[in-house]
Amino acid sequence: MLNLRSLREGDAEKIRNWPPYAGVHRQMDYALRAGGWLDTFADEANTFCYAAEAGGALIGFGLLIGVGGDAEMRLAMHPCRLGEGLGQRLAASLINIAFTEHGVTELQLIVRKNNPAARNLYRKFGFRHSGETTRLVMAEEVAFYAMTLSRGRFITQQRRSMS
Repeated sequence: MLNLRSLREGDAEKIRNWPPYAGVHRQMDYALRAGGWLDTFADEANTFCYAAEAGGALIGFGLLIGVGGDAEMRLAMHPCRLGEGLGQRLAASLINIAFTEHGVTELQLIVRKNNPAARNLYRKFGFRHSGETTRLVMAEEVAFYAMTLSRGRFITQQRRSMS
């Protein structure tokens, strides 16, 4: 079972001490480290940071950035917990919180072009391709797909999955 809660003092330090990502996920390692996502976004207005726990262990985190009418979603998993389906559960919980608790009307995200598994995961939730972008990450140009999910599409998907 996955439990999502607000990030607490000490969680960021635990995340910074996770082992490095390997393989296709290697490029994501900066998100976990000092100067990464938590340092960059945690103190921004209208940003909500969540810790994901399973079996009492911190196994991932998610961010809802710039919550207003729309928000950007980011999530990261413990490198040793990749491939267990926990990322899917974290994404589902974060999407639900965005639309039901924060009143978000549209979620946006970017996914690396070299990570088709993540792109397919987001498609299952109803995210649609909305463009492409290249961003400078750790002094390296990285190609991304932009994806969006509207509240209306989320509600429709929820109804379909219940019937």
